Amino acid sequence: MIRNKRTLQITISITLSAIVLALGIVSGVQAIAVFRSTLEKKMAEDSEIIGENLRILIKQVTSEITNQGQAMARIQEILEILEQKNWIEFACVLDSTGRILAHPKREYIDMQVPLEDYKRTALLGTNVPPIDDLKDATDPESAQIYRTSADIITVQWLPQMMTYFCVNQSVAPLGKKIDHLTQVMVQIGLAFVVLIAAGSWISTGRIVGRYESRIGRSEQRNRAIDMVSGKGRPLAVDLRTCSIDTAIKNLLTCFYATWLSGNGCGRSSWRQIGSCGNWIS
Repeated sequence: MIRNKRTLQITISITLSAIVLALGIVSGVQAIAVFRSTLEKKMAEDSEIIGENLRILIKQVTSEITNQGQAMARIQEILEILEQKNWIEFACVLDSTGRILAHPKREYIDMQVPLEDYKRTALLGTNVPPIDDLKDATDPESAQIYRTSADIITVQWLPQMMTYFCVNQSVAPLGKKIDHLTQVMVQIGLAFVVLIAAGSWISTGRIVGRYESRIGRSEQRNRAIDMVSGKGRPLAVDLRTCSIDTAIKNLLTCFYATWLSGNGCGRSSWRQIGSCGNWIS
């Protein structure tokens, strides 16, 4: 018999739960990475489209202005209008050193932006030059995607004004979406692990129970066969202690042995049972 049924149930449940948990963690991390990459590419594509539209608009409103100060004032007006429209992103104009020339919030003008923090990305292509080399690129007005710890940034070089035009999108909303997805996946994963543990516990208990039941029946069958074949204790007749209960008991025992062995009890056994013989056990 299996004497450590509980230990077997615990071992199998923990093992299966650990396997499912490990697979869930690996799959979850990969799924979150794909989800993040997809959202970042979508943000980069949106920034590229917005940046190109704004660049065309700026070029139109400043095409007849020769004074750069006046042109920058017109750009400042456009950016402030966008801010008033509750545009969630923001655009700004930087000179070649990173000084802010135009920004939706005037208090940021003349502040310095560390261009060295603008890291190249492969969200929309792999041939992204360092931002300091953008003005020397073959097509400097084409949008390039950079990122900082806080933003995904589309940068275009405006050669007529010798400035960078940047469209920034914060990654904070993306982080909130990732956090929410992670929480949902953790909850689903824990529920699945609990389900696997409970299912394996019950299934193991049933399998072991069936095994023990079959072992028990097999042992009873072997004992009965040994009795019939003479390997057990001898059959004796004691007419003095004969009773109807004893005769019925012996009769049922013989029928059971006959069903198990298929050989029958034999004539002598039947005569002894008919004479109320006692099986000595």
